Amino acid sequence: MIIIAEKINGSIPSVAKAIEAKDADFIRNLAKVQSESGADFIDVCASVEVSRELETLKWLIDLAQEVTDTPLAVDSPSAETCAKAIDFCKKPGLVNSVSMEGNKIEVVFPKIANTKWECVALLCDDTGIPRSAEKRLEVLEALMKKGFSSALILMEAGIYSLPKRSSTFSGRWDPISRWFSMIARRTRQGTWMRKPPWNCRCGGQGNAATSGGGWVTGGRPCSVSSRGVCIRI
Repeated sequence: MIIIAEKINGSIPSVAKAIEAKDADFIRNLAKVQSESGADFIDVCASVEVSRELETLKWLIDLAQEVTDTPLAVDSPSAETCAKAIDFCKKPGLVNSVSMEGNKIEVVFPKIANTKWECVALLCDDTGIPRSAEKRLEVLEALMKKGFSSALILMEAGIYSLPKRSSTFSGRWDPISRWFSMIARRTRQGTWMRKPPWNCRCGGQGNAATSGGGWVTGGRPCSVSSRGVCIRI
């Protein structure tokens, strides 16, 4: 499991207040607490007007990096802003996010190609969020063709919240278990395997598509990793 801590987000009222007041200690504390709680990435999202989003994002990134070495997830609805914010980070992290909407991939993938940066991929396109597992797989395949060989992509399936009574999805909703079983089947067949090998801190090597840990773990016992299995570094 990859844990992305998302408390440094201007859409949260207390954080929005801290951003407006330039309360640096409040932001530093959020970053520190989330890091100490075991987050793999600390998401940083300004959620302010476009005219000052980049400068606010830089301020947040700088404050987070003062108190933690945990990799950051650069978060913005604007691919251009994400690409520019990468330069503010001291170490590779996560871009949150790209999709098949507009030119997001064309902006982000060249920036992170052949680096250790990772990327969240939303399985949606210009038509919106697909309602079937098959359509989402089509979007995923399109994403893979765009740049999977040059960037590690973490998939976000995009799950609908269903009301207790809904005629919209009646008899047509694909259970989420079906979606993940389809992904697992494609992965076992090697359709979307990340190029091996990758290295773990224990010195072992693995392939990111093995069944023990999805896209980032090797599945074999490891004496070094806190997760008990080899992890890509």
